[in-house]
Amino acid sequence: MASSNRLFAGTAAIAAGQCRCAVRQLGIAFFRRQRLEPAKACFERVVTDAPRTVDAHFHLGLIARKNGQTAAALDHFGDVLAHRSDHFEALFNLGNINRDGQKPDQARIWFEKALEVRPRHVNTMINLANVEMLRHDMPAALAWLDRALEIEPSNVNAACSKSLPYFMMGDRKNGFSAAELRFEKGDPVMRLYTGRRLNGTGTRFAGTTFLLSMPSRGWETAS
Repeated sequence: MASSNRLFAGTAAIAAGQCRCAVRQLGIAFFRRQRLEPAKACFERVVTDAPRTVDAHFHLGLIARKNGQTAAALDHFGDVLAHRSDHFEALFNLGNINRDGQKPDQARIWFEKALEVRPRHVNTMINLANVEMLRHDMPAALAWLDRALEIEPSNVNAACSKSLPYFMMGDRKNGFSAAELRFEKGDPVMRLYTGRRLNGTGTRFAGTTFLLSMPSRGWETAS
């Protein structure tokens, strides 16, 4: 009888695990199709049954962020790190949230933690450069961009971004020199930036305004 009970319990556990896996896969399918509400319901079901399911917490964080629910996103990404402290995408998203919320000091902490996990991740270095510009530390921003280009010399984002610290320091000569690559590529954003925002004085303010309007560079999901 005891043996039968153990067999039944084991079979039930396997079935429950398979059910959670199916619900999780359904949630991922909904998420990829931008059907956020049914995706959220699936992932909430998964974490209710298995609270340590990291990717369910992570997707709930992404959904909250897409819905503009910053506090909820922070909580969900925090749950991810509570179970897996080296989760790169969660660290990266926490950096982006704080950067977009104009909290550069906190953003720098999260991006640096992300870089500890993936030391050669160029987009993290570019975001760190953006954060240093928000902190008005232009030499640090240039150092991060130089480091990114050492790893990936052909990275256009890193090369083009080098113009911004110079412009924000009022160094138009080096700023336009660094912007030449974007002009050569026909980048309309750089043309707008240099043509309309930097004709005259107040370059530091213009640079900060432009920087805050830029989307965070890098991965959002774990795919």
